[in-house]
Amino acid sequence: ENPLLIVIGAERGLCGDFNKQMQEALEHLPATAAPRAIVCLGTRLGQKLEGRPGLLAQLSGATIADDVPAVIRQLLERCAALQSEQHLPSLALLYHGAGDEGIRLDPLLSPFLEADRVAPRAPLLLNLEPQVFVHGLLQQYLHTVLLHACYSSLLAENRKRVAHLENAVTHLDEEHDRLEHKRNRLY
Repeated sequence: ENPLLIVIGAERGLCGDFNKQMQEALEHLPATAAPRAIVCLGTRLGQKLEGRPGLLAQLSGATIADDVPAVIRQLLERCAALQSEQHLPSLALLYHGAGDEGIRLDPLLSPFLEADRVAPRAPLLLNLEPQVFVHGLLQQYLHTVLLHACYSSLLAENRKRVAHLENAVTHLDEEHDRLEHKRNRLY
């Protein structure tokens, strides 16, 4: 079943091909993972995806780590509204992983949706009704996974930005040296 895909891009610029890589990854998804609907997190990527079939929402992303909890709250509210409107069967996440992970496509809720029903060996002792417990567990799981993805993506974005700016400084230093050498030859 084609999922609702949350795509996390950059909110700000000066990060090289960060959003272009995400856009290309989105276009090269395998047919089994092709999204039925897309929610884009990040204004810069949202501008690139404008007019794309299946794009249901564009939300502002985090610019600093302190923004992440509010962004996730907004994202979860929007996804809940879309779920009630469209009854989307599953949820997946496309984002830049931290470090050398590259772009990741992670199905969400699959451990809960695909798990075989196995009778527990001993009765579960819960202080909550099972539905209330599972609902709370799912909320905590989604919140935790989205925190990880947003922080990882923000870290990867900022690493790209630092590398991009370091390349610019190196280029300026080389140009400065070239011009200084040229000036010395003229005098």
